[in-house]
Amino acid sequence: MSQEQNHKIREELIRYYDGTERVVTVVDEEVPYPDGKLIVSRTDTKGFITHANQAFVDMSGYTREELIGANHNILRHPDMPAIAFKGLWDTVEKGEKWQGFVKKLT
Repeated sequence: MSQEQNHKIREELIRYYDGTERVVTVVDEEVPYPDGKLIVSRTDTKGFITHANQAFVDMSGYTREELIGANHNILRHPDMPAIAFKGLWDTVEKGEKWQGFVKKLT
């Protein structure tokens, strides 16, 4: 069977808080969380990735070079509403660490 027969594929328009938007291709296939690994990234207060551990790089599907300096929203899944990130950014803007679960694009 082809990938299209196994998984639903769709294109989605994502609108970001800053007014930018992009179309992403979504394949409805869950990528298992790696046992025993912690996925870690850091951003500045504008959302640009400043650090990504190897587990984060592996799960993202991007290289470290592509991730560092990119806006974290490159990984935003269209099923995640923008309001879901309000608490995250409120915390980051206070200079505090945030942790939580999000659905990301790979």
